[in-house]
Amino acid sequence: MSTETKSEKEMGFFGKILGIFLTPTETFQSINKKPTWFLAFVVIILVILITQYFTVDIRAEDQLAMMEARGMPAEQLEMARAQVTGPMKYIQFGVIPIAILIAYLAMAGIYILLGNAALGGEAKFKNVLSVVVWSGMIGIIQSIVTMYLTLTKGTTLGVTTSLAVAIPAPPIGESTPIYRFLASLDIFAIWGLILMILGFSVVFNFPRKKSSIMVVSVWAVWTCLVVFVGGFFAQMSGIQ
Repeated sequence: MSTETKSEKEMGFFGKILGIFLTPTETFQSINKKPTWFLAFVVIILVILITQYFTVDIRAEDQLAMMEARGMPAEQLEMARAQVTGPMKYIQFGVIPIAILIAYLAMAGIYILLGNAALGGEAKFKNVLSVVVWSGMIGIIQSIVTMYLTLTKGTTLGVTTSLAVAIPAPPIGESTPIYRFLASLDIFAIWGLILMILGFSVVFNFPRKKSSIMVVSVWAVWTCLVVFVGGFFAQMSGIQ
């Protein structure tokens, strides 16, 4: 009784935050016994919003530079400047939590469909969602690193924690398939994938090889979309 009960008592919320970085398998075992995701989601959102707040003006200027590079007429550019540098620039702080929540729910839906219907697992949606959200804790470090690099350089152009750093950043407003592919090989994204492999291995009770195939397959499909249809996504998101 004792080892299991003691382990559960010791793995509190802050213990899980530390554990997700140091002892992920044990942490996911604890999360699987008592799946919780909301507080972890709140922490992730708070850090992202704080880092976005400190870089909002830099990102606004980069967005304007992108519009100018695409040949937007001066009159429209001034209207855009009034929008992205005025009070409306803070609308994103209401949109970000909703967008991230939808992304987490969609990911959990895809994985539970694959894991249960296609691969014979029997996980519950809340457990799968908890793995997705807790794996997203890696984004906290990524947000802080990206904020530091953005503030240091004074621009988001060329700021990356991926292998794209090995080649020159394309001109503002442009992107290439090779750059988008290397950008998908982000150290934090890969770390997050590893965490999901470990977490899904626990909640679906899969061997790690089976869990790896599921996670990597979803990542590969998404990467292909980004690489080959990436021009559209880049224009919509402003990510270079």
